[in-house]
Amino acid sequence: MAVADWLRVFASGLNCDLAVASVLFLCIADYYFFEEFRSRFSTVAIDYLLYPHEVFVNVWSCWD
Repeated sequence: MAVADWLRVFASGLNCDLAVASVLFLCIADYYFFEEFRSRFSTVAIDYLLYPHEVFVNVWSCWD
């Protein structure tokens, strides 16, 4: 097997591992979030994950 073939197989396996790890992390995070707040992730929580800079700027401006 050539080096390029080996690298392609390794990269595709790594992508699958990352996808499985991401789904597993979200399932675990969803469980603990549900246990803590008795509700599911909302779109606001997803926005906090997607736009952390804006969230921290808003929190910091309220704190001052």
